[in-house]
This record gives sequence, structure tokens and C-alpha cells, in this order.
Amino acid sequence: MSVRKEGAGPAETAAEGESIEIATAGVYELPKLASAAIAAGARVAGHDTVKRVAFPGAGMVPTGMATVAAAGSGAATLCVRLDGDATHAA
Repeated sequence: MSVRKEGAGPAETAAEGESIEIATAGVYELPKLASAAIAAGARVAGHDTVKRVAFPGAGMVPTGMATVAAAGSGAATLCVRLDGDATHAA
């Protein structure tokens, strides 16, 4: 999954198994499920299979909170403030 820090340059990508420097806190623009209408302040979680964020649920990894730049249904990305401590699936 590619991520871009809000206000930063292009996203970094890495092949599976390749090392990459990451951040666990801050606001990032993440790909989201197009069908999810997520309001600012909503908790979001990462879906490992489709590599998108959506609402928390079984098997999803807690990720953070949607920022003021919320995304409606059909939007491809969402700005998320990472919570810094999500380490396992719900």
C-alpha cells in the first residue's frame, strides 16, 4: 500500500519483504474503500486483503482517525491521523 504524508511529496512504495522507513504517527493520505463514506473524526482500520482503510471490523487492523478532510462514498483516499499503536487485527 502506498501512503503520502499530507502536504508532502509522492508516496514511497516497497515490494513485499523489502525494507522501508515508516512512521507510526502523523497525518497521512491513505487509500480507502470507495464504498465507505467516512466522516471526520471516525475511527478507521486497515483491510489487509484489499489494502484500503474503512470502518473497524473483524480481522481489520486499527489504524487511526479520519481528519477534517473526510472522504465520501466514491472517494479513493482519506486523510488519517495514525494512532501510533495499532499492532494487531481486531
